Amino acid sequence: MKLRKFKYYEPQGLEEALSLLDRFGHVAAILAGGTDLVPLMKQKTVQAKHLINIKHLTELDFIRGDSMLEIGALTTIRGIEKSDFLQKKCPLLRDTAGRIGYVQIRNVGTIGGNICNASPAADFAPALMVLDATVEIASVDGKKSASINSFFLNPGETILDKNEMITRFWIPRTDEGTRCIFRKVPSGNSSGLAIASVAVLSSVDKVSGVVREARIAVGSMAPTPIRCFKTEKLLVGEKISDEILNIASQKIVEETKPISDIRGSREYRIHLIKVMTKDALMDIYWRNLS
Repeated sequence: MKLRKFKYYEPQGLEEALSLLDRFGHVAAILAGGTDLVPLMKQKTVQAKHLINIKHLTELDFIRGDSMLEIGALTTIRGIEKSDFLQKKCPLLRDTAGRIGYVQIRNVGTIGGNICNASPAADFAPALMVLDATVEIASVDGKKSASINSFFLNPGETILDKNEMITRFWIPRTDEGTRCIFRKVPSGNSSGLAIASVAVLSSVDKVSGVVREARIAVGSMAPTPIRCFKTEKLLVGEKISDEILNIASQKIVEETKPISDIRGSREYRIHLIKVMTKDALMDIYWRNLS
């Protein structure tokens, strides 16, 4: 399949990129890694007349911070996977990155692109959701922020206007003793899109064994990645037991809207998310107590 003709731009800074986006946004596409965009353009799903290449904007490629972690939108998936800084500060993101696609994809794909593509199967989405990440959004009118938990609207659709782009993610520091985990069952092979995925963040009182905090987010189980707030509320104040795990896994199914598609049936997704949730909650519970 051939690409349709388009005009190509390579802005030298963020201000120039935002100006181009403001001018052509309704018929433009932003090129970062291109791992999602180029195939979509070949399939004519995205029909852009103007292509704005921002991959060389080094000002959006960074991992830094202490009490508040900052990750630039153009930070590559591989950069996150190999970051020793994140291994200490936020191992959940590092672990998640290592499960995305092949290494060739991770070398060029970016965290911003993974989120902006708004796929229900976006691997970074559940992880960022349980981390309560905030998204910085920029346009020629200035910058604003939004919670990642309200960022996704529909498959391929976010709260971004046509003249806006993500510039960074803010991730608050988690309390000492908090543990995080990511589980994913991919389609086809170990590098495929998720048939179902779940991220869990939890802390437990080591004396009583009671769950003090619980955050759960799932992917490929609804039109968008979602936080399971009702399930989280159910877990807080409880000790993990077979009964609680069964109730929690069923509650997640009630909070989601799984469908059947080429990667898996609705029934298979329901089975997977129940097993994965139980496994993740039990694993993280014992990590908290150790």
